[in-house]
Amino acid sequence: EWATGVHSIDAQHYRLFLLINRLYKNIVGSSTAKDDQASAERIKNELDHTLRELSSYAQVHFEFEEQVLQFGGMIYENIEEHKKRHRSYVASIKRFHAEWLRGNASLDFALLSWLWQWLVQHISQEDFAYLPHVMRMTQEFPNWRDELAEPVSDKLPSRRQ
Repeated sequence: EWATGVHSIDAQHYRLFLLINRLYKNIVGSSTAKDDQASAERIKNELDHTLRELSSYAQVHFEFEEQVLQFGGMIYENIEEHKKRHRSYVASIKRFHAEWLRGNASLDFALLSWLWQWLVQHISQEDFAYLPHVMRMTQEFPNWRDELAEPVSDKLPSRRQ
């Protein structure tokens, strides 16, 4: 129901959902590991890594999506607003992560709900709105997928960061 039909973008959206799901699993794990210091520290490190990966991969995905929306000089009419929404999401994740690292915020289900709902809403409303543009672009540039470099894993933080 959230598939745009653009395989590379759908695969990237799927990865974003997997990262949010990983946060969920770690939050659940953190509530059961409070009495075990080693487990609690391991889960905290995993949460830290996952938040870094989520913000980094969201940024990489959004940059790719924006390249698609400007390919060949065919610029999507709402690109600037789309970019603003992308930047806002990434900035919110980074801001929350910094607050959490300082001990001023907690990872909870409200945050997970917000991350998930924002992404669902963004895909189902804003990304779906650009599909006619991508269809026109595909008619003009049938091989655009071959010309755009998809995000690669070396743009993501390593597990040790």
